[in-house]
Amino acid sequence: MQVKSAEEKANEAARSWASPGVTALERGLAVLDELGAAGGPVSLVDLAQRTGLYKSTLLRLLASLERCRYAVRQADGRYRLGPVLFRLGQCYANGFDLRAALDPALTRLAAATQEAASFFVREGEARLCLARVEGRQEVRDWVTIGTLLPMKGAAGHLLRCFETGYRPGLPLIHTSFGERTPEVAAISAPVFRNGAVLAGALTVSGTCTRFRDEAHRAEMTEVLWQEAKALTAELDGDVSSFRDGPG
Repeated sequence: MQVKSAEEKANEAARSWASPGVTALERGLAVLDELGAAGGPVSLVDLAQRTGLYKSTLLRLLASLERCRYAVRQADGRYRLGPVLFRLGQCYANGFDLRAALDPALTRLAAATQEAASFFVREGEARLCLARVEGRQEVRDWVTIGTLLPMKGAAGHLLRCFETGYRPGLPLIHTSFGERTPEVAAISAPVFRNGAVLAGALTVSGTCTRFRDEAHRAEMTEVLWQEAKALTAELDGDVSSFRDGPG
């Protein structure tokens, strides 16, 4: 039995449509499928072998995918899936265990602190807002789910600090004032999964004026700490890293 290449399959699918330009679309989708199946960054040569496409064809398709942020070309020349795919998967996210655990935790955190509660994960040299619940303050920062932000502020520092997993001796609470945006402050705590693997940064954010109130900041830090610990336990992370309290 002859096994058809990805290019042959794409061409067959394209011929089933009358509209022009479908061939390029099918080929682009085939590239995305193989980037996902690779399970990590893949070189142009490997991608050509996986798809059966010429490298010149691949480069044109990848250029379009990069411009639309469906694919990312790393500094070492390898390719991986891009962050925009997250937004396309939001309808499916309800069945995703992490998201299912996040929403109740963020809702509790925002209600208890009155500030915006967010969860960030690292995406290359940026951080992506995976989930968020707005606070009840009239003056607050505005970040939407799916937004990519610089690796600055409390969440950015925390994601860098624990990118390889839990590291004993390092503080779990990170606080920032006006680093990313003037007058915006944040407090972040890590959430771990499957033992010591970093799941992301649980964060509360608001104005520098409110966060410089020591009593308010201490209350928020305690609530944040407890929610991060509870999320870690729910995701089968090692809660022993939270044994000493927020300090």
